[in-house]
Amino acid sequence: MDVLRLATFTGAAPNVSDAYTINGQPGDLYRCSSQETVRFPVDSGETILLRIINSAMNQELFFGVANHKLTVVGVDSSYTKPFTTSVIMIGPGQTTNVLLKADQPPGRYYMAAHAYNSATNAAFDNTTTTAILEYKTASRSSKNGKSSTPIFPQLPGIWLMHCHIDSHLTWGLAMVFLVENGVGKLQSVQPPPLDLPRC
Repeated sequence: MDVLRLATFTGAAPNVSDAYTINGQPGDLYRCSSQETVRFPVDSGETILLRIINSAMNQELFFGVANHKLTVVGVDSSYTKPFTTSVIMIGPGQTTNVLLKADQPPGRYYMAAHAYNSATNAAFDNTTTTAILEYKTASRSSKNGKSSTPIFPQLPGIWLMHCHIDSHLTWGLAMVFLVENGVGKLQSVQPPPLDLPRC
């Protein structure tokens, strides 16, 4: 609350955070916590419930687990019609409950969250927090000297539409579009025109 009080008092944006965390740890992409990265052990075929909470004050986060689908079953303590996606976007203070089925080859897969970047030259925490989804059979083989680097998820995969003032995002003035290609050419997103200027 001190960060919010200071921002309200000065009229400036809140201070930029030092790190995002998963279960209280920033993950192995931060030098300070590479040895304490949270690991979630799973059995092959197991379905687990993840409760994802964005406790960041002014930052929307993308979250995904490498090579795994997330089935969203609840948002902000309310059940919702389940839908499956590879990435979710979660706003400040929002909670999302997802089911994850451990249906990939035994291994180590990154769980990652990264900030949504919508403004140029605006200060924000442009880091990625990680945890590791670790199949129990993979952790046994890593003890036998066959350790491997976890596979990283693709973030983001979603389009966010909002007005031109980022502080309005925390007021809920935004919506998210998940765009996937359909079966035929008419149901697929067209590539950008050749003369489109590069960013």
